[in-house]
Amino acid sequence: ERSIKYGSEVSLVHMSTGKYLSTKKVPLPKHGQYAVACTGQNIDLKNDTWKLIGAFNVNVKNGGLLSSNTVVRLMHQDTGESLHSHGVINGGTSKSNHQQATIYRNKNSDDNWLLHCNNTDDNDSAHLMNGDIISLFHKNTNQPLYSHKVLLDDGTQETFNHKSTLQWRIELIRKPIKYGSTVALFHVPTRKYLSNKGVKYSSNEGAKHSHNQYMVVCNGREIDYEYDLWTICDTNVGDPLSIRNIIAFKHKKTGGNLHSHGLRNGTTPKSNHQQVTIFMNKNQDDYWTIRHNIPKGDLDQLMSGDIISLFHKVTKIPLYSHDVLLDDGTQEVSCNGDGCEDNNMVQKGLNIFTHAL
Repeated sequence: ERSIKYGSEVSLVHMSTGKYLSTKKVPLPKHGQYAVACTGQNIDLKNDTWKLIGAFNVNVKNGGLLSSNTVVRLMHQDTGESLHSHGVINGGTSKSNHQQATIYRNKNSDDNWLLHCNNTDDNDSAHLMNGDIISLFHKNTNQPLYSHKVLLDDGTQETFNHKSTLQWRIELIRKPIKYGSTVALFHVPTRKYLSNKGVKYSSNEGAKHSHNQYMVVCNGREIDYEYDLWTICDTNVGDPLSIRNIIAFKHKKTGGNLHSHGLRNGTTPKSNHQQVTIFMNKNQDDYWTIRHNIPKGDLDQLMSGDIISLFHKVTKIPLYSHDVLLDDGTQEVSCNGDGCEDNNMVQKGLNIFTHAL
């Protein structure tokens, strides 16, 4: 998943100098604001992470797609303060005396920025994607966010608003996935989320063993925060998660675990594959082994956005989906195949949907 959405945590890389938009929380003389600057060419997650949120006094839902020429705010993730600017009358930059860019705790309309994507040919409907080249125009003064090779006394690069060609690369922040993380699982070939819509297997769909268990499906290319979230279960909450770890997934809405069982206990309605359900009574059939689809060391930390396969521990068959639709229009999910084909691939985390509990 490469889409950048409301709620996404991102970094901004200045294209001319390759440095990250940051704050070292150096206070400015006026108004209790902190200076914004461009720092190193290696990301500092604490100081260089920004969250995209709706414009001042505009309520938006996290997960909504962002298009070019949308007005947004950028909240500094560590301080909770917004990227801000104001007319030169309220203070100029220390070296060039240009319009300041700061972070400011008192929210107002000077926190609003028009986000323009420079590689969409002015197509306002084009969705913002990871790696896009953008410009940010301060809404109240119509000045673009700008930086250059003028260094401040502490060695950081001056950042300000000035009418000049300005380009930034917007990048999603990749986060480590840990025990206790809440994640979304995105089926790569069909671009749909692993979900449950509250539908249960009936007695005439498979054997009695699966009767009254929730049916797992893939549904929708936009995340549904009610039905598409799963928590990685373990007693060691906060410990890193690595390739080949054996884990269980607890469905946030129902409280049951992602579950499968042998064919004798029921098959999927359309393809007669091994069922995948949500089971309220915990047992050994709730466990899954992580395998990475791009070779990594077995001890490597699993990160949001990694593409993986999940193998059912007992039957050793991988989680699978394809473009076969059920009667309600959702997409069939099963355990099937050997794990080598594209239909076994899921993308785990998706940045804005992954967080440690």
